[in-house]
Parts: sequence; C-alpha cells; structure tokens
Amino acid sequence: KFREEFGGGRPQGNTPWGNINININDIDDLAAHFRFHQSHQRQQQSVRLQFELTLESTMHDQKREIHVPEYNIPPMEITIPAGIRHGETVQYGNIPQDQGSTVTRVLMVQFVIRPHTEFHISGPHLVKEMTVDAFDAMVGTTLTVKTIDDATLAIKLPAGSENGTKLKIGGKGLKYKDNPTFRGDMYVVINISMPVLNKEEKDIITKLRDKRQK
Repeated sequence: KFREEFGGGRPQGNTPWGNINININDIDDLAAHFRFHQSHQRQQQSVRLQFELTLESTMHDQKREIHVPEYNIPPMEITIPAGIRHGETVQYGNIPQDQGSTVTRVLMVQFVIRPHTEFHISGPHLVKEMTVDAFDAMVGTTLTVKTIDDATLAIKLPAGSENGTKLKIGGKGLKYKDNPTFRGDMYVVINISMPVLNKEEKDIITKLRDKRQK
C-alpha cells in the first residue's frame, strides 16, 4: 500500500502547483522516490513525505532534519513524538519559500515503522514469542525477557503450561502519542520445544508414563 501511494514515478512537470510525495529512509535521507500531481486550481502545494523509523525509536521524542534539495526543501528540523504509530501522518506546517514566491507549501509526514525481529505490534501492545523446553513447561521455570526499551525482566512460567500460553507483562508495550505516560502491555507467547531423548531418558519417561496409567 505504501509503495503504491508514495513510490515510483518521476515528476510530470515543473509547475510550482500540486502535490509532491516523497519517500525518505531514516538511515539515508537522500534515498528518495517522488511522485508529482499537477493542479492549477490553487496556489498551494502539499509535500507528503514518508519517513521510516525503528520500533525502539518510537519510545521517546526525537528530532530529525528533513532536507530535499531536489524540490527546494531547505533543512527543516521536525520533532517526532513518542508513541507514533505505523501509518500515522503529522502536519508540520509551511516549508520556507524563496522571497517573492506566491505558493504555500505544507509539509506532511507519514511514519512507517520497520518490522522488528523480536516483537509483533498489536495496537498499543507488543507480542514476543519464546521457545521453551517441554520439561520446563511441565515443571515450571523462570524466564528472562527483554523489553522494547532494553529492560531485563524475570517472569514465572507456571508448571503445566501448554503450547501457546500467553504471559502478560503490564505496562511494557508501546507508548501513546497523545499521553506518553501510559503504555500498552507486553505479551510473551510460549512455543514448547520437544527434546530429543536418549535411551536412558526414554526409559525414565516410559516408567513415569506407565506409573501414571496404573
């Protein structure tokens, strides 16, 4: 969807009227793709920019510099609020223009959160999958878990936990843009791994099984 809306083509004219869509990568601000729509009905230009962020960076306010000399956009510092969500658009006001210009250009930035290797996003909540040995799931254990803001927590996995068990860690999810003092929750989803048993271990398990079946 984002590529269809923001990617691709070259400018279709040199008129100062219309809309400009720009894709900028957080690592390389000059790696941009443009699409231009002409409009002679108004002397206002909406410059829509797509900006990529890491999930970790959404946990705090941050400042970035926008500079697209190809479209005469001078260096502009923007503040990205903590708690910004994937796909959200923020209007940052007018772009400084050359003296005598009659065109008003408004900067609109849409934010894209890159996929994370460990966390899945579910609204304001974060979901993390962990693989646990079957014996630990049967007798219970303590798991060491890292949060999105790099805190290390110890959580209890109850004895008899099944595959797909969800453990909730309150207040360790994503922040809310409109109220960053509140946070979503974090969920740890348990995937149980069956161990490969040697002959001695199989004999012990078999005896336990037979004993339970009596």
